[in-house]
Amino acid sequence: MKDLIEKYKRNELTPEELHALQTRIATESPLELERIVREDWENFQGQRLEMPDKEPDFDRIWKEIERNTAQKTVINWRKLLSYAAILLLPILLFSTFYFYREAKIVATQEMIVQTGAGEHANITLPDGTSVSLNVRSKLSYNPADFNKQTRNIGFMGEGYFQVKKNEGIPFIISSQAIQLKVLGTEFNFRSRESQDDIEVILTKGHVLLSSSDKYVELFENETAIYNKQTGTFSIEKKKDEPIHWLHKELYFQNTPFAELVETLEEEYGVQFEWQACDHLACDRFSGTLPSSNLRAVLDILRKSYGLEYEVNANRVILTCTKSN
Repeated sequence: MKDLIEKYKRNELTPEELHALQTRIATESPLELERIVREDWENFQGQRLEMPDKEPDFDRIWKEIERNTAQKTVINWRKLLSYAAILLLPILLFSTFYFYREAKIVATQEMIVQTGAGEHANITLPDGTSVSLNVRSKLSYNPADFNKQTRNIGFMGEGYFQVKKNEGIPFIISSQAIQLKVLGTEFNFRSRESQDDIEVILTKGHVLLSSSDKYVELFENETAIYNKQTGTFSIEKKKDEPIHWLHKELYFQNTPFAELVETLEEEYGVQFEWQACDHLACDRFSGTLPSSNLRAVLDILRKSYGLEYEVNANRVILTCTKSN
């Protein structure tokens, strides 16, 4: 390869030799490329021009240049390109090594998509699977392994998955104590550390759930609930209602007021403070609230419970004006 590089500098490569050099650079190991780059650059840096013993007559040289350029201007492009090749080859070799190394590093790094309070995201995975992420959710996978023999992802939070069908490469979600395996389905998956259960709502297809030595199958229009305390699954028919968070709604069914407030804090990334509202802690709320407009939520609570509110940065102060 060294001989090919030297011939390249002198612009003496045949088309076949140039192709051979390009192939060697593309297939050479990173360590060997680094060695070649260093050696070639050091040799180039070691070259020195022979300087005359006495100071040159710059006035005479400049006049000679003016005389010659006045007569004719000739650019030897072949020679100029040869000089450019000498200067650029070490850079090209280094660039090849650098980007090859960086590509390998990126390929082995974990890819993470994460949402915070009040944030939602829609992503498409490399296999074509579409995922909508609810607030405070995190999805991760390794690009080097994903969609090879399996499609493994880690997940925490809540998301709606539309898994691209591939019977030869299963799609596997690992979250807390359970693992979900599908080939191509649509489902809502909720798994939060702060909650006592993990829920899978299957809208299409077929899902296999496992935890330790327990396995359950989930079919279309069924819901699986895994209790983290007991380590058991329960299956029930899917409720005839939409997945509310996809429609920017928060759904509550006979929910204690204190739990409702915790949900709002998580959804909007705010902190509630109560003043003279202790009697509301055990009150229960049923209905839907918007998940994208905090002011609208507070107006509904004001009318429902007879309270006033004040928003200061990320703090919401509730003051009760009447008791229920």
